[in-house]
Amino acid sequence: MKKQILLYGVLLASVLVLMASLRHCVSNRSDQETHIDSLRDYAAIREEGVMRIIAQYNERDYYVGQDSTAGFVYDLARQLSKISGIRIEISLEKNWKESLESLHRGNCDIIAQDIPLTAVTDTTRYRFLDLVHPGRLFLVQRQSDSLVSQQIDLAGRTVTIPEASPTRLFISHLSEEIGDSIFVRTDPTYSSEQLAMMVASGDIDYTICNEREAKVLAKLLSGIDCSTPLSFGLRQAWLVRRGSVALCDSLNGWMDRLRQNGELQRLYERYY
Repeated sequence: MKKQILLYGVLLASVLVLMASLRHCVSNRSDQETHIDSLRDYAAIREEGVMRIIAQYNERDYYVGQDSTAGFVYDLARQLSKISGIRIEISLEKNWKESLESLHRGNCDIIAQDIPLTAVTDTTRYRFLDLVHPGRLFLVQRQSDSLVSQQIDLAGRTVTIPEASPTRLFISHLSEEIGDSIFVRTDPTYSSEQLAMMVASGDIDYTICNEREAKVLAKLLSGIDCSTPLSFGLRQAWLVRRGSVALCDSLNGWMDRLRQNGELQRLYERYY
């Protein structure tokens, strides 16, 4: 009887050791795969022949009309493809957190959005392109309410922003500046423009958008106000992985060519 108990004990211990070993192997393999994915750079992109871009579906960046596809990101991607000889695939993602994770894992190579250069995004994980233009952040609110006309009026109010949005750090700094709390609610699903629609419908009270979005939203959505600036000029640009140094240099070089031949300016004037 004692021998049987001892045997069962040995077998149980062996199984536990085996399970722990397998779990360690799977964990290491997963970590290695994530690490390898995050090292994807220009050489791997050139070898595959595909560069992947994440964009948002809206009337400025990427949209499908009655008989064609257009938008700033779409047209600029076509120009970059001509210069580089690399096919470019554009996928649409409205969730900011998912976009960052996709970039980090190597599932995409560029996030093509107007992203404020803040400490939230400018870290060891990400790198900004030289495609930089200044812009302010604006409060989106309903016209029917008592309008917030200055930053201090946001004290004690709740602002809804996309989950993992870099504007969260800005709100934190703004709260310190006015010496009062500004509450933040994050939404895991919707983009800034979709949250602006929720403001218009009365589902939420406030959100924040950049200067270009403010101009578009003021025309699209009746009953909202986007005229209250919350910041001075913030630099905004597209995002790549921090380790994609060669890709970043190549993209900056191609953008320079488009800037010099006037094509980049023409796209700005057409869509902005």
